[in-house]
Amino acid sequence: MDGTQYPFDTLTATATALSNLLRTNVLTSVELVDVYLAQIERHNRKGRQLRAIIAVAPRYHLFAIARRLDDERRAGHVRGPLHGIPCVVQDNIATDALVAHQLDTTAGSYAFVGARPKRAATVVERLTAAGLIVLAKANLSELAGLKSADMSPGWSAVGGQTQSPFVARRLEKGVLIWDHTAPGGSGAGSAVSVAAGFAPLAVATDTVGSLMAPANRAGLYALKPTVGEVPADGVLACSASFDAVGAAAKSAADLTFLVDAAMRPLGRELGEGTPLRYRLFQVRSRWNGLRVGFVDPAIWRVGKDFSRLNADAEKYMVCNFFYPRIFSLVGMCVLGRHRAEGERERDCGILRQVHY
Repeated sequence: MDGTQYPFDTLTATATALSNLLRTNVLTSVELVDVYLAQIERHNRKGRQLRAIIAVAPRYHLFAIARRLDDERRAGHVRGPLHGIPCVVQDNIATDALVAHQLDTTAGSYAFVGARPKRAATVVERLTAAGLIVLAKANLSELAGLKSADMSPGWSAVGGQTQSPFVARRLEKGVLIWDHTAPGGSGAGSAVSVAAGFAPLAVATDTVGSLMAPANRAGLYALKPTVGEVPADGVLACSASFDAVGAAAKSAADLTFLVDAAMRPLGRELGEGTPLRYRLFQVRSRWNGLRVGFVDPAIWRVGKDFSRLNADAEKYMVCNFFYPRIFSLVGMCVLGRHRAEGERERDCGILRQVHY
């Protein structure tokens, strides 16, 4: 970077906001790539030493892609809402020389150092077809957690230990996967990358919380689509019946656009005889009839092998479940206007106990 000040902060900027800056010619994709590469350089192995990224694509390769996308935009050809936006993909998802030149796909294991697939995973091809720029490969629990159940969350031999961007001290040895200072599960590098401003978007795999838990720890929006909705070819999977390719972002709108890009089939996927089974991820315009279910935390608790209870937080947990009232919590404050002051205060007190 040359010291230029840009009108966004990598820590807080959403992909949607960046897209608007690109659309109005305030920024170029070349400038975006430059800013995010600088942030990775600043805090991945230096600075905070977050080790969320295993490897970054060569600068000349990334700038060539960004310039091409900028040229397309100037010519009036915009591939979609994420045209020219950088992202990271987890290092168990195959990338090829066209997508990320000179990058291995290691799954964090020394056994796969030097492994460079001839073809990228279908999901990666879909992302690049939508105009996304794959900056780097994100760290993960080695082999997506398959190496050992006793591994520290977010550790791999190739990438080292991913650290939470919200915890000043280093991760202690023996920490449980969902301890309050841990970065989460095997997708820790992807979530930390977005939270730390290494990229506004990330794509990673989820088996049983592999991405959801790290996204929770990093304060992000994330989604695990139904298994099979996003093709898993070119992905090192733990389980054919549980694994799904998911996404993490800083806003619900960002997540919508990213999952839509991951689900949108390429032209070659829609040849004769190919069933159109894909459903694009769309946000509802209306929520009539929406029902939300809650599980009783007294029964469905996280196992002691995974986390320790924070005594200070326990008081915020729901002690007694009033099922008929839980489902009407959204409307309580509105209804409270027509009730006695004391009853309204009691209902809002219940609202304050529910922290989901």
